[in-house]
Amino acid sequence: MLGQTTTGIRRPHVPTLAEHRRAGLLDFHPQLDPQPPAESSHPPAPDQIANPNLHQAALHGLAGHALRTIAPHSEAHPASILLQLLTVFGNIVGRGPHCLVEATRHTLNLYLVLVGDSGKARKGTSWTQIARLFAEVDHPWLSTRVTSARLTPGGVVHALLDQHPPTDRRLLVLAEEFAPVLHTLKRGNGHLSPLLRCAWDNGHLPTLDLHHQHQATGTHISLIAHITQRELAQNLPRTEAQNGFANRCLWASVQRSNCLPEGGSLDPNELSALARELRRALDWSAATPEILFRRDPSARDLWHDRYPVLSRLSPGLRGAAQPRRGPGPPSQRHLRRP
Repeated sequence: MLGQTTTGIRRPHVPTLAEHRRAGLLDFHPQLDPQPPAESSHPPAPDQIANPNLHQAALHGLAGHALRTIAPHSEAHPASILLQLLTVFGNIVGRGPHCLVEATRHTLNLYLVLVGDSGKARKGTSWTQIARLFAEVDHPWLSTRVTSARLTPGGVVHALLDQHPPTDRRLLVLAEEFAPVLHTLKRGNGHLSPLLRCAWDNGHLPTLDLHHQHQATGTHISLIAHITQRELAQNLPRTEAQNGFANRCLWASVQRSNCLPEGGSLDPNELSALARELRRALDWSAATPEILFRRDPSARDLWHDRYPVLSRLSPGLRGAAQPRRGPGPPSQRHLRRP
């Protein structure tokens, strides 16, 4: 779908649909609804939420190969694995790869929120699968640039302060309990919401202390958060739903997809081979500091065809969380659209 696809990286083998019990990943074929149904003020019960499989287009390239490798050996929903993999990869890559929306630069920093039942959706299980993989891909990044500390404005700024010599500006925030963060936003007495919005937009974090001009510029912050649907319905403030915080997030409803009483049995050699492919992709990106993504002709035609429908204002929370769109690569901007 992207015009710039020549990477010099050997294309990995993509298994056939019959291999390794993976054909079930491709059963779901969603359709765009030009007239979204009116939203109810009461969210559906967790057992009423559909648990669709991924569309075949989501299994493209190296990310799809990684998902096909890991998913049969995990109870986590394939979307949990795929989206966290893209979020982690985008943070390790940094600010070099980007697209332009008019004059605005969009990089590969995702704010991903996995929504699912506690203990049943296997949200934590999906993260451990990704952490295990990237421990082989880039262990220094995993050990120094991932934090599960309580998400506070001061903590984020101080972790990324401008210093000499310049420090690493990448940070992945892992919030496995996202409800307290939303509760903080709901109180409306802090700087967390504008800070996260600025971090998503341009990486320049606002000064929080007028007496000490601490600055953090050129940051590259990504977010992986876990929450239940009930907690989300109760704690997402209406203000944050409307002010641009919600539409900077990628919300994914996930449930358990496999039943594995003994757990998975992924071959360590297969995992290592996958890690080497990801490492080669990162090395290629590091060798090209500035990478501008553009659509190829077929992607441009598809975007022009769907843009009027996607731009139509939807009612309620869906409409508030939907409008932020850009022409970036499918691995990021296309996935932003609910």
